[in-house]
Amino acid sequence: MFRPRISTYPSLGGRAGSVPGVRVAPIKPGDIVEVDKKGRKLYGLVLAVERDGEVRFEPLCRGVSWRSARPREVVRHWTKGKRMRGNDDPDVNEGQLDLDM
Repeated sequence: MFRPRISTYPSLGGRAGSVPGVRVAPIKPGDIVEVDKKGRKLYGLVLAVERDGEVRFEPLCRGVSWRSARPREVVRHWTKGKRMRGNDDPDVNEGQLDLDM
């Protein structure tokens, strides 16, 4: 017989419950989020965050039809890295030949 596993988390004061969600306020377009939709974990590139906290994203995995998530479904959040001032663009290779011949 299958029994759901109930865990306790220190942030919930030792009470049994679900994993606490991520704050949606710092999420911006271009960031990566991990979403838990009906027990399935998926990753997505954030397109927009609605006023009610709903996150619109483009899934990074093939075969995923979900395109939005409620705030409580967002499990993790990674911000888009910023380039240090004065550093060159890592995508430009001076030794690479041009496609225009």
